[in-house]
Amino acid sequence: MSKLSASSAVIKTRHHTTSRDAIVWDDHVRPLGLRTRDGKNTWIVQTRVDGKTKRRTLGSEDGISIYQARVLAQQTLDQLQQTYARSNPLVSIEDFANICLEDCIGRWKAGSFKTNKSAIRSHIIPHFGGKAVVEIEHQDVVVWYHQIDRAPATRNRILSILSTIMQHAEITGIRPSHSNPCRYMRKRQSEFNAEYLDDNGYAKLAKALHCFEDQFPMQVAFVKFLMFTGCRKGEAKSAQWSQLELDRIALPDSKTGPKTIWLGDPARKILKTLPKTGSHIFAGSQSNKFANEFERDLTRLWKEVRNKLTRPKFRLHDLRHSFASVAVNMDYDLKVIGGLLGHTDPETTAAYAHLNKKTVREAGDRVGKHLERTFGQKSPSQEPTIARKTLGRHSVFMRFIKSKQKLDQFCKLEGLSPQTFRQELRLWRKNNQRRAAK
Repeated sequence: MSKLSASSAVIKTRHHTTSRDAIVWDDHVRPLGLRTRDGKNTWIVQTRVDGKTKRRTLGSEDGISIYQARVLAQQTLDQLQQTYARSNPLVSIEDFANICLEDCIGRWKAGSFKTNKSAIRSHIIPHFGGKAVVEIEHQDVVVWYHQIDRAPATRNRILSILSTIMQHAEITGIRPSHSNPCRYMRKRQSEFNAEYLDDNGYAKLAKALHCFEDQFPMQVAFVKFLMFTGCRKGEAKSAQWSQLELDRIALPDSKTGPKTIWLGDPARKILKTLPKTGSHIFAGSQSNKFANEFERDLTRLWKEVRNKLTRPKFRLHDLRHSFASVAVNMDYDLKVIGGLLGHTDPETTAAYAHLNKKTVREAGDRVGKHLERTFGQKSPSQEPTIARKTLGRHSVFMRFIKSKQKLDQFCKLEGLSPQTFRQELRLWRKNNQRRAAK
């Protein structure tokens, strides 16, 4: 099994040996195995369908690589399950839910798989259990849904899982197409309790953040980045410099899978002010200590900001909702907004259509610039404050020039905001040039 040893450098394996066969099972596609029998290596697929063991031979190892074998194995598994489903039109929810779970191994993230499996065991099977999948009607789902004693968001999540099972039933031929009994039930608008910022709210946010630029420079930049892009907090924290590509950040993974964070001009300006102290844009080296410190200071900052906004329940995630609302008000189609936000479910984007309903890169840039104009409305209290520090305007800038350090490094040592310091330095130099000209 020399060829398997090359493959096993990529994957983990499980061994099974009998008097007739020696089988090495793949941990990536678990029903896939490499069987050694009479000196010959053959790829096989073995699974259970309707309580019976089914085994299929894919071919010799000599002509099929492990990567090809995985594709063939998944196709074979799908065929076996679909054949079983079509031949058992009265399959119960309990049996079919287990089939659906097996199909989704590797398609759902580990955390999502665990959560969804628990929801199936706790809320779906106990209610529907032995009822045939094909017999479940819309009214059955309505009654079940309103009996779930959970928070509205959790109920919606459980409903989505049942909907996924029903969609799979359509794919496998158990239910007719477009017969999902969960359709038209996700009325998220009535339970969508997010807060939104209007133009005045953005101006107040700018004033509030400005008060903490010196104390929490990285966290303030982080909040502004969320505001200008509409991305999720976790997506921004996981973003790395290596993923930055001109006008976008290409995330290999997110809540909904691979995602692009589109960067308008305001977001790109923020990134240009940040020091490259580690692999991650906002979380530096992403070590536990650094990440914990960043999160702690972010929590402290946001608590102070909410106090100044007099909005004690306003969340960072509400910046995403506000971004979407601005895009809706600018008459962008919901599909475009969904592309900006990374939604996989059109009904999710539709939750923002309480104002209006009317190509993604252009939208991100346009929305970001609108927010920058709104956010940048200055009031007397919003003028740069470094000049008022006891260090004095002249002395701090002269010390920077004499230090011959890079601006980001100097600001880090002095505890200053690089963005604000750069603005004041530019103004100071202009004033000096005017005085020299006179």
